[in-house]
Amino acid sequence: MQHYLLKALTLAKLKRGFCSPNPAVGAVVVRDNEIIAEGFHQGPGTHHAEVDALCKLTPEQTQSATLYVTLEPCCIYGRTPPCTDLIIKSQLAKVVYAFKDPNPRVSGQGAQILNQANILCEHHPLTEINNFYQSYAYWWQHKKPWVSIKLALSKDQKIAGVKSQFIKITGPEADHYTHKERLHCDAILTTVKTILHDNPQLNARINNTIYSKPLYIIDRLLQLPESAQVHLTAKNITLFHQAHVDKIKLTTLQQRGIRCHAIETSNNLLDLAAIISQMGDNGIHDLWVEVGSHVFNSFLKAKLANRVLIYQSDNALGPTAYPANITKELFKDFKSETCFKLVTDSLTIYLRH
Repeated sequence: MQHYLLKALTLAKLKRGFCSPNPAVGAVVVRDNEIIAEGFHQGPGTHHAEVDALCKLTPEQTQSATLYVTLEPCCIYGRTPPCTDLIIKSQLAKVVYAFKDPNPRVSGQGAQILNQANILCEHHPLTEINNFYQSYAYWWQHKKPWVSIKLALSKDQKIAGVKSQFIKITGPEADHYTHKERLHCDAILTTVKTILHDNPQLNARINNTIYSKPLYIIDRLLQLPESAQVHLTAKNITLFHQAHVDKIKLTTLQQRGIRCHAIETSNNLLDLAAIISQMGDNGIHDLWVEVGSHVFNSFLKAKLANRVLIYQSDNALGPTAYPANITKELFKDFKSETCFKLVTDSLTIYLRH
């Protein structure tokens, strides 16, 4: 049983970061101790994992087979019909799911409908799958994304060169780790200051394949330049700005297909909590944040980060480089989950208590 659920988890991971506002789900159909079909959800409006797997089989093949799925089968109409309908029609003997859907319209009810249809439906939780759906459960509980934020430091706690000049701090292994994190997030959040200083691509580049991601930018005064690489590399762009901005700039950006959201300000700073809430309203479960030290500190002080990744290089930048100005006090609500080497760099991951 565990073997088949872990196989379903492997399938779910294929599309993590591409299914929002839906969760990524994987499924396998087993008959006579052999996997006869596999399926996974590929994104909103496409077949759910169970349907993706069952559609590959004939009615004769599905009869008396067992379906293993990472998440409780849905029983409601959305962009697609309920999975429970096809499961019942397929005359499966049994369904095993690992994670109870936190959606109150589904939770426990998908399993109940199948049991009432004389299809044995069992809940078999696994730690690996519980962890996989941590952000999905968090979103349903708080209607906010699970926030992961990263910062790269030199050996002497610096983040940039003289006068904030961009300088490469970490090596290729750390870059690869970051790109994997970007790949599996639903969206990336940065600041216009980061765009202006570094002109990053902010996409995921894995094994010579480029994946564009939805990009959100904190840009109070609508300063995003037309020359920024993100216009070419992001799947779509959303700007958060103050209420009173240059109307010509606003219209020009909107005509380019950029979404613009006005956010409340305090002391000439946008309300970060309101930004996170807006992203939750947009159905973002997993948010990856790449910002400078000032906004990084603000995220931690406001208790908006769930997970913090600190990369540290073995190389120092010297006394004239730009300091990070982070203190241990910022991490009082976090515990160190893991720390490991990435060849020339180290990575420490902290989780909020």
